[in-house]
Amino acid sequence: YALGAFTSVRVSAELRRHEHVADIRIRVSPLPVDRWRLGIGIMSGALQRTEQGEHSSVPQWDIHLFGRYERRHILGTLGKLTIEDRPRLVFQRAFPSITVPQPGNQVKVRVNEPGLIERRTDAIGTSQYDVGPDPFLGFMRHDLLFRLSAKRAFISRTLFTTLSLQQDVFLVFDGATTVDGSPPPASHGYTFLEEDLVVDLRDDSAQPRRGGYLQLVTSQAPRWAGSDWTAFRLTPQIRGYAPLPFHMVLAGRFALGAMFIVSTSDQLDATSAELGPTSYRLRGGGATSNRGFLPGQLGAGLQGGLRRWEASGELRVRLGESFVVALF
Repeated sequence: YALGAFTSVRVSAELRRHEHVADIRIRVSPLPVDRWRLGIGIMSGALQRTEQGEHSSVPQWDIHLFGRYERRHILGTLGKLTIEDRPRLVFQRAFPSITVPQPGNQVKVRVNEPGLIERRTDAIGTSQYDVGPDPFLGFMRHDLLFRLSAKRAFISRTLFTTLSLQQDVFLVFDGATTVDGSPPPASHGYTFLEEDLVVDLRDDSAQPRRGGYLQLVTSQAPRWAGSDWTAFRLTPQIRGYAPLPFHMVLAGRFALGAMFIVSTSDQLDATSAELGPTSYRLRGGGATSNRGFLPGQLGAGLQGGLRRWEASGELRVRLGESFVVALF
C-alpha cells in the first residue's frame, strides 16, 4: 500500500488449528493508470517550502479551484507523474479575517521513481511555479523552483535520509508593496544542497501517543551566477509523546534554527543581504509553532530572522474518534 500502487490492501488470516498454521491472504485493489481530480476548497495554515522541511504557519488563506492529473506505472515501473494546478484568491490575513483578495496560481509537476538509483531509494523530481502575494509580506512575485531528491529508509523504516539539490528563482513585481510598508526584497536566485535526517520512533505518525521524533535538516548554498548568497542553514527539532490516563497525551517540542550568511551579491537590498532569502528566513507563531502568537508575529516578526529557540508543550485530550482538545 505504501508503494502507491493500490487503492486498498486487506489482510486476513485463515487458521488451520490442527496443523498450527495460519494462511495469510492478501487482497489488493489496483489503482487505475490514469486518474483525474477536480475540486474547490479553502486552504489556511501552513507552508512547507521543501518536501522534507518543516511546516511554517503563514498569515494567509485562500479560496481555490483544484485540478490534478496522475499517471502511474510510467516507464513500466511503480513510478508516478503528478501535475497539479491551483488557481486561487488570496486573503493576506490570518484565517478567517477578510481583506481585498489578490489573484494567484500554483502549478506543480512531480515525478517519483522508486528503485531508479537503488532498489530501496526513491528518486524524486519536482518543479513548482507560484505567482501571487508573498505568504508573509504580501508583495506580488513570481516564485519558481526546481528540485531533485533521493530518499531512502533504514532500520525497519525508523530512519529516513534525503539528499536534495534545489534551485529557486524569485522575481518581484515592479511597484510591489508589502503589508507592513517596508521595501520589498530584490529579485534573486538561491541554490542549495540539502540533507535531511529523520529518526521516527512514534507508535503512530498521524496520532502518536508515545515515542519520539528527531529531525535534522542542513543546507549549504554556494554563491554563483544563479545564486546570490553563500550561506549555511541548520534546523534541528525533537518531539516527544507520553501517554496519560483517559486517552490523554502529553506532547512536547523543542526546535533550534540558525542561518549563517558568508557572502552576498551586490544586487541585493540591505535586508536580504542581512537576513537571507525571504522564503527561508526563520519565523514563528501559529499552529505549527507557538499557538499563543499569530503566524509571523513571534520573535523577529514578519521580516524573519537568522536564529530561533522555540519550545512548546501540549496536553491533548481525545473526545471520540475525530475530535481533540489541546491545552498548550
